[in-house]
Amino acid sequence: MVGNTDAAPQALANRMMGETLFTMGEFLEARQYLQRAIAFYDSDKATPTDLRFSFDHKVAGLVFLAWTLWCLGHLEQAGAAATEALTLSVRLEHALTSSMALVGTTFLAEFRRDAADLREHSDMQAALCAEHGITLFGHWGGFGQGLALSWSGDPLEGIIAMRAAMVAEESAHAVMFRPMQMGFLAEAHAGIGECEFARALMDEALALANTIKEGYFEAELHRMRGEVLLPQDEAAAEASFGLALSIARHQSAKLWELRAAVCLARLWRDQGRRDKATDLLAPVYDWFTEGFATPDLQAARELLDILRSASGIS
Repeated sequence: MVGNTDAAPQALANRMMGETLFTMGEFLEARQYLQRAIAFYDSDKATPTDLRFSFDHKVAGLVFLAWTLWCLGHLEQAGAAATEALTLSVRLEHALTSSMALVGTTFLAEFRRDAADLREHSDMQAALCAEHGITLFGHWGGFGQGLALSWSGDPLEGIIAMRAAMVAEESAHAVMFRPMQMGFLAEAHAGIGECEFARALMDEALALANTIKEGYFEAELHRMRGEVLLPQDEAAAEASFGLALSIARHQSAKLWELRAAVCLARLWRDQGRRDKATDLLAPVYDWFTEGFATPDLQAARELLDILRSASGIS
């Protein structure tokens, strides 16, 4: 490894490229740059000047690598990267770096749709940011707290908390990750029967994502839109699921592809098109080599078993 004086600019350049590519949905390229950033930088050789206005480069690189690996379908590797970032941030005892690591675990819990994990990490994030005056990350933590409430059976309080966080972000002129937040908020409104508003908000989220070129959650937004549409318009929902599948495949985003395939296969099963559903879902599920204990892979496995049982396939 080169000396840290030379490594820091290299790490920063590769990290920023990786973060940008992740945000755009270019996951394979993002992974390469983020892995380079992590390899270049030795956190133990960082100086106070290195951390004065920023995060530790390795921690930030690990956070974005965790998200990238999740989208690519490497679910256990994603969890390991997020855990490594959090462990390293605790050792470094640097508040901004610790808040970045908690953004990593909070957002990963949102990607995983894990209410308990989200509640734990968003609470930690919000508390740390409040203590140290880290405003934007604190707002993201507040949004996570609201989303956890919504997922835990308290959608009205969740909506209030999510909206409060988004208003605070807007006052800071922050739009990064906003389309994802709008999608989760739309889901919450659909969950309390406000389907027309939810559809409009989902369309607004997709339009904003297109405007700011934020592609990492685009496939998932289309899938979520399909779920919102499904009770009233199966054809429109099917089109949204199909678009989510196409985008995920283009991005090599195997986890988003799996979720879209599950939604589409479930719809086709209900329509009596079981063989078509099996042909769609089986190869996507069979691609995975890790993460079989996760709810996403368990749901896919259960659906495949039902489809094959109905078709007489063992």
